[in-house]
Amino acid sequence: MSKAFADPFCSVRKQRNPDGGNWGGCEEYLKTEGREDVALGKIPTTTRILIVPGFFNTCASDAPAFAEGQAALKQMGLTVERLSVPNNSSEDNAKEIAAYLREKTKTDKRPYLLVGYSKGTPDIQVMLATNPEVRPMVAAFVSVAGASGGSPVADTLPSILDRYMSKGNDKAGCKGAMEAGMASLKREVRSRFLTQYPHPFVPTYSMWAVAEEAKLSGAMKKTWSIMNSFDRENDGQLAKMDAIVPESKLLGGARSDHFALALPLEKSKMGAMSKGNEWPRGALLEAIVRLVLEDVGQKR
Repeated sequence: MSKAFADPFCSVRKQRNPDGGNWGGCEEYLKTEGREDVALGKIPTTTRILIVPGFFNTCASDAPAFAEGQAALKQMGLTVERLSVPNNSSEDNAKEIAAYLREKTKTDKRPYLLVGYSKGTPDIQVMLATNPEVRPMVAAFVSVAGASGGSPVADTLPSILDRYMSKGNDKAGCKGAMEAGMASLKREVRSRFLTQYPHPFVPTYSMWAVAEEAKLSGAMKKTWSIMNSFDRENDGQLAKMDAIVPESKLLGGARSDHFALALPLEKSKMGAMSKGNEWPRGALLEAIVRLVLEDVGQKR
């Protein structure tokens, strides 16, 4: 589906530009060429959007995942929510996500399009696997740079965690058991899960990223060097194949590092680590919502 996704992404970026400012050609952001003249109709509001961000999200609260896209979609009348799960294991976070969906569905029966970023992906995968009663509440699941297969960086992260913590603007707000959270990102842990649950439980889509050194965020340089010894096609945190949910539909690859694809670090107090972080994330989220809702056949 990479071409099918590139068209709405390039068209949203050109025609609506929810991120504001000036951007280069679409080819600077995606590995697949797309049209910029696709007609952009009204997005149906019969599905809600829930974003589940990744590890460390509670420690950098002024850089919420897809902040630009959330604002743009809300202006268009969509219900967009974000669940800031703590730095706990995927099993613990899965319980929290399931409880959230059950509670929200009591008063509003519209299903959710789940968007998992980074560790948000395995958290959602575990939630869907272990809470079958919640699956009818989910219209579709999109993994964006999601750690479905884990990351080699999880084995070395403890040694560099202090570096990230020292840059975080909300260290007191960091929640969860980080050791357990990092353990959930190990490749062997995720491999065991995928062996036990090899098939998606709802319509599932994947988007990965591959970082280019010239556009690498400052925060990604160390881990990008680590990742290159495993796989040259990586985003500084994940290898391409580890960012693809098995049997999912592929939205394609982004020319981006792991942080830039989702987090507005350049607008946060972590700005010193964010050189090269600019990316049209608002256009990305809107294009995802447009394509996936059309693909799963949601109606007004």
